[in-house]
Amino acid sequence: MPDRKRIYSEVADAVARRWRQVEYNGCAKRKKFDESSPNPSIESNNLDSNLQVIDLTSDSDDKEEMLPDETLGGEKYSFKLIKSEYYDLNLPENIRSSSDFISLKDIFGNSNLESTVLFSYQFNLDFLLDQFHPSIKSITMVAQKGTINPVSPESFHLFPILDKCKIIDIYMPPYTSHHSKMILNFYRDKSVKIFIPSNNFTHHETNLPQQICWCSPSLYQGKTGSVLFQENLLSYLKSYEDKTLNTTIYYELLQLNFESLKDVDFVYSCPSKENASSGLKLLVELLSKHDNDKSGHYLCQTSTIGGPLNKSQNSNIFTHLMIPALSNMFGMSNSSRLTIPTTEQVLQFNKNNNIKPYILYPTVKELQNCPMGWLPSGWFHFNYDRIPMYYETLKEKFDIFYKQDAESISIQRRATPSHSKFYMKSSTETFTELDWCLYTSANLSMSAWGKITTKPRNYEVGVLFTGKDRLIRCTSFIDLIYKRTDGQSDVVVPFTLKLQKYEADDEAFCMSKDYGLLDINGRLYER
Repeated sequence: MPDRKRIYSEVADAVARRWRQVEYNGCAKRKKFDESSPNPSIESNNLDSNLQVIDLTSDSDDKEEMLPDETLGGEKYSFKLIKSEYYDLNLPENIRSSSDFISLKDIFGNSNLESTVLFSYQFNLDFLLDQFHPSIKSITMVAQKGTINPVSPESFHLFPILDKCKIIDIYMPPYTSHHSKMILNFYRDKSVKIFIPSNNFTHHETNLPQQICWCSPSLYQGKTGSVLFQENLLSYLKSYEDKTLNTTIYYELLQLNFESLKDVDFVYSCPSKENASSGLKLLVELLSKHDNDKSGHYLCQTSTIGGPLNKSQNSNIFTHLMIPALSNMFGMSNSSRLTIPTTEQVLQFNKNNNIKPYILYPTVKELQNCPMGWLPSGWFHFNYDRIPMYYETLKEKFDIFYKQDAESISIQRRATPSHSKFYMKSSTETFTELDWCLYTSANLSMSAWGKITTKPRNYEVGVLFTGKDRLIRCTSFIDLIYKRTDGQSDVVVPFTLKLQKYEADDEAFCMSKDYGLLDINGRLYER
């Protein structure tokens, strides 16, 4: 019998190394790989063929299935932390059974689920199809060409479900991606639920970095009026110019009552010429209706930081474009031509308007000392080693880099970084009460956001909370799940809300560097 723990570590390490080969949005050039065929060094993104992906969320095989509302809770949207096979294996029962957890089995394994439409950047079918109840009628995958790993011969038990799959292939030019992560579930009781997970559909991405999922309430037929969330979602589907998405799926969603999401906005990016507003332009338009106060603390938590907008200025999309646009610096949101301000102009504007930017991004030490060591590192992209002045501008001039507070993290996950992407604004540095918050698949890159006057190049999706008549309450899964703290919230994040500024010996993780360091488990970092 093979050593399960050893195989988990070896294969996870191989997958992490494989993800470091991915070229994200024009950062340092790295070797590409073909997602359509498994890497020969690991055979597939799954574990060894002798092992199965085990559902650790259920107490027994015959646990009674529940309908969507009972399983996922109430008639209000919610955030859930995706349960990890690595971090949550030996939790006490009172923590393991928390309703703030979710798994893909919870989303897909319900016998009431009739059909689903999946949007993602990567699909490993051995892992993904194993999450479904056999009674599912149809699975439609909207996928970038070359990002689906097929079912392996060893997983022949999945062939009946594979026969129910349809693929909508999306061709994307180099350095762009179909990066959206969204699930549209259609149930036999005629209800629909929308899920926006932070993970793609592979085993190790689901389990190694921290991952979360936004879950809509159940939506039923009975349209009552115009709701912006629905309008934007339908516009996003139309951008694909695909018959299935623009007819059957479009009209099913058109008939639904979205009143329960009237306080949430759907925000998306797409490269379609038919969509007048998407990406950063859409975000600026939506927030201009709710937030006229320039001053505040602007936070971005991300897994990828793209290259500079302008190498001579070492300008970053968050500091030099997003915050200036959202705070209407020089009237940029109404400009037909856009000139990126200099670093000196931005620093002076921030000082005059009491603007403080933050980027929460993992340090080398955080990754080195998290429970799985270097293994989650393959999902964090900030390749600044060839442009050190870009990093120095952000770290020294903007003093922008923050990490999780060491005294607030959980014992179980410690400072394991999250693959989620959050953008938020608060009047305080604790981020417990927010003016607005965006949860999205969009990293800090021009491909993801565009430039207001230019369109995005990626497909991305997210949900925006503006509070409208009150501040948005924010808390952390660390408190809700692991520290069992009660309290109501609108937004739940997988990191500590108390942030700690990088110390003198802290360094933002750069996957293209050769650190030559052993992690907490004695594993050497390999590029």
